Amino acid sequence: MRALHLLCLLLFCGCFSIHAWGQIDVNSTFTIEEYVNEILLGEGVEAFNITYTGGASQLGYMTGGEDVFTIGSGLVLSSDAAVNIACEFGTCGDCLGTAFNDPDLLDIANSVPPLINQNFSVSSVNDGCVLEFDFTASGDSISFNYVFGSDEYEAWINTQYNDVFAFFLSGPGIVGEYASPAGFPDGAVNIAGVPDADPPLPITISSVNSGTNSQYYVNNQSENGICILGYTQTFTAEAAVQCGETYHIKLAIADGSDTALESIVVLEEGSFASNSFDLVATASISGNQIFGGDTTVVESCNDAVFIVNRPLADTEDTLEVVISGTATNGVDYETIDPEVIMEVGEFSYEIPLNVIPDAEVEGPETVTIEYTYVNLCGDTVLRSATLIIQDFEPTQLQYENPVGICNGEAILEVETIGGYGPFDFLWSTGATDTLAVNVIETNDPGAAQITVTDVCGNEQTATITYTMPPELVIYGEQTDSPLCPGDATVLEAGISTGVG
Repeated sequence: MRALHLLCLLLFCGCFSIHAWGQIDVNSTFTIEEYVNEILLGEGVEAFNITYTGGASQLGYMTGGEDVFTIGSGLVLSSDAAVNIACEFGTCGDCLGTAFNDPDLLDIANSVPPLINQNFSVSSVNDGCVLEFDFTASGDSISFNYVFGSDEYEAWINTQYNDVFAFFLSGPGIVGEYASPAGFPDGAVNIAGVPDADPPLPITISSVNSGTNSQYYVNNQSENGICILGYTQTFTAEAAVQCGETYHIKLAIADGSDTALESIVVLEEGSFASNSFDLVATASISGNQIFGGDTTVVESCNDAVFIVNRPLADTEDTLEVVISGTATNGVDYETIDPEVIMEVGEFSYEIPLNVIPDAEVEGPETVTIEYTYVNLCGDTVLRSATLIIQDFEPTQLQYENPVGICNGEAILEVETIGGYGPFDFLWSTGATDTLAVNVIETNDPGAAQITVTDVCGNEQTATITYTMPPELVIYGEQTDSPLCPGDATVLEAGISTGVG
């Protein structure tokens, strides 16, 4: 019966989740070092001794989740092929199946039933996906964000098919009941759990669902946006650490009692971080695809800001920032004070970059802010960020004028040259769309006005006329003189008026 249920789930996803295609994307071609260092890690953490147990297809880099999932992008660990959440339905030919064994994961899976007044038992853990590494932190704590999801929802809650995951942390100051590597003799603790649960409650399909801890659960039986039948809200795993000391973390997930119906955990990109100072620059405009990296500001267009973030706010901090770049402070942009004072209770401080518009063509200019600070480990750290100032470029419109009416239609089209998109197109003819092409059904001459608005809010207008073409006139001419009846001759035809 369970195999039949799995088939039905696959058919269900294939037939009714077409809208999910193109939303989520999962790439499983990275190395384990890239997954950790380039995708998972954020500020203040350095990782090394990275190892992995499982199939390569069980790991992946997820993107495109901003509007359809509780995490926009991150590292996927799956008990099946990671691409399945993108509705690609890959096979996990390299999964370990029942050859996988992890006593700690099995203990955690079986610790859940008595905590939720149930009596089921998980017989084994299979298809394991385990990513491990050592790390040091530049602060006194680490944290990262994650989401758990499963295709076991909701049919198999409170059964032996209780898929399980855990984040085992070991190192100085940590004493735990779970196994840890040889260099960490005091054991490991699981830092993944239901928020505010007392006693601590691991997260499985049976501990977070529509009936238990439902405030943390998203029922996705229609597979809206992502092909997983249920998943949690975003949780944060966190722990106190000693600055500069070496710790070990083991991120693990597995099927419970069988090898069917995948479960996943997605770790948010860049969220595995320690509490440290950070400096970021942003100059984004919603929807704009031209301002590369959201760090370009255009004169008379968008705003830009540098943001200083700090981990603690119990004291006043004064930072002396160094301002450099090809743009001139006080000339190309309003004067920036090099002294930054962060008051008690203030975790972030914004330094606006107010560009001074001018008519000069200067090309791209840069503004860089940097500062040094001593972190909790006593190390001197440099932080810097750069914004790019771009000249304003007006939009030009190119179009055919007039346009001929053919077969009762006038096709009006405008092309943008230069400027900054995306562009909005508004036609005076009452067209309900905002496309650059407008088809008017008519046999009468007329005119339409098009208003094109760039991402900066600047407008350009044009008027395009449409007319009836002249009637088609065809003429013919004999170009030779045959001598006898039946001889071949050549006729040439031409068109003097009309629309081709």
